[in-house]
Parts: sequence; C-alpha cells; structure tokens
Amino acid sequence: FNSRECCIQKKYLKRFKATPNGSGIAKLGTPIGVMVIDSPYRAYGEQAYTAAGLESLKKIKNAPWKERSSAKLPASVKMVENDWANVYKTEEYNYVEQGVSVSQEKKATIYTIVFGGEVRYVFDDGRAPAFTYYPGNGYSKQTTANTQKIYVDLNEYNVQAYNINGNNYFKIRDIAKMMEGTSKIFDIEYDAGTNSINMIGYFDYTEAGGELAKGDGVTKTAYASSAFLTYDGVPVSVACYNIDGNNYFKLRDVTDALDCRVEWNSRNNVINIITTLSAKEDPNEAKG
Repeated sequence: FNSRECCIQKKYLKRFKATPNGSGIAKLGTPIGVMVIDSPYRAYGEQAYTAAGLESLKKIKNAPWKERSSAKLPASVKMVENDWANVYKTEEYNYVEQGVSVSQEKKATIYTIVFGGEVRYVFDDGRAPAFTYYPGNGYSKQTTANTQKIYVDLNEYNVQAYNINGNNYFKIRDIAKMMEGTSKIFDIEYDAGTNSINMIGYFDYTEAGGELAKGDGVTKTAYASSAFLTYDGVPVSVACYNIDGNNYFKLRDVTDALDCRVEWNSRNNVINIITTLSAKEDPNEAKG
C-alpha cells in the first residue's frame, strides 16, 4: 500500500472464492472435438456442471423414483443457442433408472468440456440433446474479412473484423493496439505449455507487426480454436476461432474482461468502446 508492504490479520479476511486457472485446462490435453448448441432442440439449451455437480447428478440418476422426483438438481451453467465448447473427453456412464414398479438400465455419455473459462461436464442421456457433437476439426464457419470502424474513446480505427453468428470477432493484438493510451492497456504473451493467450493488465503493448490491418473482403474458414484466453492468469469466458493461423475473439468478451463499455451504433455501423465506463449496464442510463 503506497509502495509499502503491509499485512492484514486473517480474521479480517473472509468469503474466499476459488479462482480458476489455466493449468487445470492445460491438463486436459488436446480437444477431440467441439460441442455446439445447434440441434433442433437448441432452444432448450444444455446444462454444464462442475465436477461436484456431476457427482450429485449421478446420485440423483441412481436414486429411487420418489427421491429422484423431489430432488433438487445441482447448480449448473446453461449453454444457449450458438454457444460452443471444446470437448476433451467422452465417457459412457451406465446407471439404473428406478421407476414406480419397473427399473431400467440406462446409458449416458458424459462430455468433458471447457465453458465459461472452467472445466465442466455435460450429461447426455439421449433425451432430445440441444447440441451436436463435431469430432476433430469438424466444426467451422465461413466468414468474410470486413473492415469495421471502431472508436476507442475519441480515437478512430478501421480494422479487420469477421462476423460469426451475428458477433464481431477481432484479432486480440488489434484490440491491444487500440487500447494503447487508455487506462485499459494490456500486453500479450503466448504460453505454449498451456496453449493460452495471456492478457497482462497495465503493461504497455509490445507490437508483433501487422496490427490494425483492414479487411480484404475475402471469405475464409473459421475453425473452432483450442487456445484459451486469460487475463492476469485467470481464464476468460470466450469463444475463439482460428482464421489463417490467427486467433480471433468476440470483442465484447474481451472488453467485459477489461471492464469497459461497448456500444453499437446501428445507424452508422460503428462500434464505440468507452474505457471510462464499466462493462456492466448502468441502471440509471436512459433507454431507447
């Protein structure tokens, strides 16, 4: 504090919360496929459980009918339409569904995924799954390199962007370059050991060359990428696509991590990034 090392008594430190880190994701190895919420039942979404939540769900699935019907499902994160996640493992799970008078042997598939910056699990019992599983590199999108006008505070940029599922994706180095001179500056490091791209807050950006190029209008293939983004070591909830060997991220995911506001001007087709405002919506802001 004020350049001095200070200490706080433990009795004043409460409500600790575990922070995810990239090492747990790195231990999963290389993805074997991609899960996408795009099946005919996609409107229902899909629940992604923590390891503890998965164990609770298994107990419920094996419980007698009376207990199962009144059991409260463990907390989970809902994957919605067009969400996708890298799949690192699939395993078959056998259980006995105990009915009122008849019990049946059931089979399910458990998918180990990374979603929301965390390792999670999807339990698929075959009943109208909301997702499609694409093995290997089977999931990709065709997209065109457009030029998008962006204002970062008062500075204007015209930079390459790819629109995928209605969202603009940008090269992370372009975003870092545009943040120069603001309070949201960050540098970038790539960790090959964890396959992570690390945003290092409050450090000047180190240029790699080729930043802020304009789109050339060429249609290219965007593949789901296994690289993940961290901000000061903490995984960020993002979707990442690889196009021509470069990783692209949804702009709003990155600005949410930086905690700055993004506004879309549909009349002028302009994106405004306001670094002095929080990413969270202001309840007192005028609507319309």
